[in-house]
Amino acid sequence: MLDRCEGPRLEAQNRFTPRVASVSTLLLLLTMASFLAACSGAQDEEHALLRFGYGPDAYSRERIRELGPRPYLEEQLYPESIPDDDFDAMMAAYAWRNMDYRTLEQTYCWEDCPAGTPWDLQTDLRKAKIQRAIYSRRQLEAVLTDFWFNHFNVYAPSGVRWTGIVPYERDAIRAHVFGKFEDMLVAVATSPSMMEYLDNTLSTQWGINENYGRELLELHTMGVDGGYTQEDIIEVARAFTGWQVSDEWDENATESGFFFNEEDHDPGSKSILGGDLVIPPGGEMQDGFDVLHHLALRPETADFLTRKLAERFIGGEPHELTLNYLSNVYLETGGDLREVTRAMFQTAEFWFMTHRRTKVKRPLMLVASTARALGATGPDLPLTLTWYLNDLGEDLYAYPLPTGYPDDSSYWMNTGNLLSSINVGYASVRGWSGYQYSWDIAFEDVDQAADAVIRRMLLNGASDHTRTKLVELGEALPAWTEGDRMIDEMGAALVASPEFLMH
Repeated sequence: MLDRCEGPRLEAQNRFTPRVASVSTLLLLLTMASFLAACSGAQDEEHALLRFGYGPDAYSRERIRELGPRPYLEEQLYPESIPDDDFDAMMAAYAWRNMDYRTLEQTYCWEDCPAGTPWDLQTDLRKAKIQRAIYSRRQLEAVLTDFWFNHFNVYAPSGVRWTGIVPYERDAIRAHVFGKFEDMLVAVATSPSMMEYLDNTLSTQWGINENYGRELLELHTMGVDGGYTQEDIIEVARAFTGWQVSDEWDENATESGFFFNEEDHDPGSKSILGGDLVIPPGGEMQDGFDVLHHLALRPETADFLTRKLAERFIGGEPHELTLNYLSNVYLETGGDLREVTRAMFQTAEFWFMTHRRTKVKRPLMLVASTARALGATGPDLPLTLTWYLNDLGEDLYAYPLPTGYPDDSSYWMNTGNLLSSINVGYASVRGWSGYQYSWDIAFEDVDQAADAVIRRMLLNGASDHTRTKLVELGEALPAWTEGDRMIDEMGAALVASPEFLMH
């Protein structure tokens, strides 16, 4: 039932011309220049590990120095080539990790289920996401999965999403972060989690629900300034009538949970975006696929998605030349997300010094980068961090709005959040609440202690001001705080520094 046509019908075809080649050529020249002019060594290494991962740990430090920053990122584009045995062993403890939608629904329920409640499942899922951020060597895959989940955000603790969130993230998001955007868009659109969250399950030819159609245009593809109208929202919503979630007792129940109800589908013709896409009558389920195909390849979608990616991974206000170049790569490759991601770290602008340590770490990145820098382990650590993230305002899988968590430093930099971040950092470095690690640092005086802590926590070092403050802290501590206790206090202070809170 879910097999798609090789392409849309003739009336639904669309072809968009990429921007002029001169833009790509100019950016290519700038990119080549950046390979020679960009800052080298620890500065590039730290920047790459912080923007395309959750910060340095012992493995990534060694690997990026062995390969160099750009070859390291190139390797990260192919996660299947990176052995990840330790993390895979952690995931093996979760029996649900490979279960399909229907099996999860039958295995986790609120009464008398063999594996526990849906809340137990979501707690495990939160722990697994934190473990992936901290311990997986496939850092780019982890951070892109988080980015695209946030882009296609659903609120998990409700309805079929209690259990459906597992295949949603695994099969609709993670499986496509290095593939074609259209494939991810289709996987999301046919997911029970998204269909229920944005009320498409309620949309029929007798009563159209516009929620999914509106967010598909505004948040998932063209963007709020994409040029569509209210009439376009209605026409798009009509194309998805009959896309529903099957109950397990239905004769049409599927392992994926997707069900197309022909009786509820609006069979009439649809004209979308001023006639750019005309769908003839009688198309049934294919109507929705035609819409997704058309939207995935529109220039407005290329502009919206690549700008959002650039703002997240390049930072600041990316130059229009960079944005045009990335949009062109998207259109030329048919929305190949691996190629767009590669293009980002090959641009000159990604390596500009003005973009480094300019973004406030979101809570997940803050706790993950702290644990990675410390080399922290411990059986209680993942669960502890789920509660820390709740306190810091980034409760995983539980942001209620379809916009996803804001990628805006000001949102995360309010006084209360900053104080909570400092407290969490202090508790982490002091080894409380499940953290297990060892400094393994030898030093003879306060200066050596400060330098050793900085080397451990920051790949590119700290400012003279921050180092001076650490030395002053060490000198001011009472005698009973000598040794590892002095290191703990310095480490806790360093986690609260701008150098560590920013990326």
